Amino acid sequence: MKKNELYRQAIDFNMKLTRHQLRTLDLMANGYSNSKIAKEMGTVPQTVKNTFSRIFKKLDLSEDEEPRVVAVLLYQTAGQLYQRAMAFRQSLTRQQLKVLGLMAEGHNNHKIARELGRSNNTVKSTVSDIYTKVLSTDEEHPRIMAILLYQIMAEEALWWKQCIQDRDSQERVRSGYCGHLIL
Repeated sequence: MKKNELYRQAIDFNMKLTRHQLRTLDLMANGYSNSKIAKEMGTVPQTVKNTFSRIFKKLDLSEDEEPRVVAVLLYQTAGQLYQRAMAFRQSLTRQQLKVLGLMAEGHNNHKIARELGRSNNTVKSTVSDIYTKVLSTDEEHPRIMAILLYQIMAEEALWWKQCIQDRDSQERVRSGYCGHLIL
């Protein structure tokens, strides 16, 4: 599986799985067997096996793809991307966030400059600063990675807004369950 495909699947991953499924995956990622997961979660191994089957189905993983391995990779990648997005968010100024938001909408630098009433050089400098902060690897395109991380931040903000509005979600907020990732 290529890295960019793994990233794409990891982003969808958070919204597809329930908290119970994420907890089950977390235990599997930490090396627990089905029987040990069952004991930890107060259930039986067959229930754990059924949970994994539902996880694999939701993630569209076939048996020939080593679904347990791919599911753990997706789980870990989703967690790493989330942490990276939150650290990235903390490093950005308001102006950089505005520019990044317009980049995520598909605007080029010239259009961003017009939209914000800034010079092309100012926007170019701001975008360069964003690229520096995104810390992309040689395999990653900095503009795409910055937008990807921005989308994760936007998903997180939307999730929190829904939590605040949804009384049923208050227990998830109190328990530290955030953005469909266990923190």
